[in-house]
Amino acid sequence: MAITWTEAMHLAGTLVPPGPKISRARARAVVSVVESNTETVSKLVATITGLPASVTENLNIVAVDRSRWIYRAGRTLQNLIDPAPATQVVKSTVNPLRGLAVSAMMGLSALRVYGHCDPTVPGEPIYLSVPNLVQTRRFKSLDAIDFSQWIALRSAVYCAQFRAAPWIVEYIRARVDLLMRSVEADDIGDISLSGLWNTVRNADSLAADAEDNSTLVLRTRRARGYTRRTESGDTVELSPQEIAAAGPTDPIAALTELTELFGFMDAYMRVSMEYLTPTQITSIQRIRALMRGTPTPGSLLLRAFTRGLGFDPVTWNPSSLRRFIRQVRSEEGAQVLNRVFTSPENLPTRTELANPSQWVRRMEHNPVS
Repeated sequence: MAITWTEAMHLAGTLVPPGPKISRARARAVVSVVESNTETVSKLVATITGLPASVTENLNIVAVDRSRWIYRAGRTLQNLIDPAPATQVVKSTVNPLRGLAVSAMMGLSALRVYGHCDPTVPGEPIYLSVPNLVQTRRFKSLDAIDFSQWIALRSAVYCAQFRAAPWIVEYIRARVDLLMRSVEADDIGDISLSGLWNTVRNADSLAADAEDNSTLVLRTRRARGYTRRTESGDTVELSPQEIAAAGPTDPIAALTELTELFGFMDAYMRVSMEYLTPTQITSIQRIRALMRGTPTPGSLLLRAFTRGLGFDPVTWNPSSLRRFIRQVRSEEGAQVLNRVFTSPENLPTRTELANPSQWVRRMEHNPVS
């Protein structure tokens, strides 16, 4: 028996619970509120991140149900693993349960994530899960307009980072490809069935990010000054995209770098959200208190994916990343901090995380980055 990627995502959308009961009129009202946030959110992203208008404008927001969220997230995952047509067969001929396991993994993710941004498709909107938004708002008695803006904004800040760093997609692909090859997998249908079911069994551990009880394993030193020789014999610096695609040769190093990247993006989003004030979102203090530790789609899917490959996830301490971001931004300003998006070489090393001034000095000595 074979199953295509599209069929696996359709199965996941069929199996996932639709969410809280809501009248059609109320559903239309929620969708209207969510999608009306586009202009406000674009302006707020620029305000709290300091990123240029070219990055923060036109951040369109589209409200979706859980099954459509699964389709969009599944397409992103497929594009990052192997940008081939979605109708290709997921190789589950040895054991048809793989297709069910992939579907279950995506379905569980759909219960826990509010937004999704596809960095592999330029101009793609931000997709917000209306059932998850309504369910959480009801359960925690949150203001409907404020909460929808907060959810849209955190997703938009995450999306803006991909826009600010066009090298990120190739950076992820190069490392995912190495991880896949290390376990002799051509696509997600080849990965460990036991690993997939382990992801399903450990779904509760995917629900929220750890606050301060784990340790980030970072590389001590990153290669600097990547170059290549042209046909004429000249030596030229590699572009950020070429550096990103180069990647490590060791799968554990690749997993560590992926975890580091998603950890930094998560920390950047959370610290940026700290700059929101009650004049922008009236009930922001209540939302922060009740939504602490809400997972981001990138970190959640990375954990699910690596478990499926049979790797132990690399744990990390978000407090060290947040301290770094807070210190650089408070002492040097958002413009200096945002230079991290120019090239993968600008990501902080372990030593620089502990001493942000070292990273700042490196940026000063590399003015073109």
